Amino acid sequence: MVLVSRICLALCLFALCACQITLPDLSATSRSSPVLFSQSGIVLRAPTGYCADTKSLRDTPETGFALMANCKALKGRRLSPKDPILAVLTASISAPLSQDAVVDPAVLKTFFATDTGRAALSRSGAAGDVTVLETFAKGDAYYIHALDRSPNPIGDLSPEYWRTVTLLKGRIVTLTVTPFAAYPLTTAQIKRQITYFTEDMSEANRDPAEVIVSEQETR
Repeated sequence: MVLVSRICLALCLFALCACQITLPDLSATSRSSPVLFSQSGIVLRAPTGYCADTKSLRDTPETGFALMANCKALKGRRLSPKDPILAVLTASISAPLSQDAVVDPAVLKTFFATDTGRAALSRSGAAGDVTVLETFAKGDAYYIHALDRSPNPIGDLSPEYWRTVTLLKGRIVTLTVTPFAAYPLTTAQIKRQITYFTEDMSEANRDPAEVIVSEQETR
């Protein structure tokens, strides 16, 4: 596979950022079963305790988007102190890539160190609103820990979030975990949630043929 160019990557990430700037209100209608994006064939699997907000779902030939939150809250139920504190999760899907690509950590590290890269991480699109705290690659995903001080459209979200950039079925997919400011999570908790979210999405979208080969190899 050939490496995705810096220009192509920047354009794709800008498209994803545009998807995330206008976030919908949480809906009382939700479902906990996996959601199939029919245009891309990508399966959205919400982690335990999370449900997809059906009114947030966008599935077009060019992009896909979904927001996930606490299942009880989405159904309009009052949360109790015993309920786990959950964040807001988002998944954004880019247009199909015109060529085979891989997640190149060196390219991504360079990109997110630029004003253009930090602008792509900002809800406002302003590079000055974002501070990148940490980045690393794991498997087929690139992890980003950042602070976004720009206003958010769905309530009092924490400026801190973790995000991953990965490739699924020929599209760039970004997954984000952002806690509520009133119910903060530790950096380690946010990182753990993004790790589970990313691994679940990778498993849900694995080629069945790869699964069969993997099972045969472990016998």
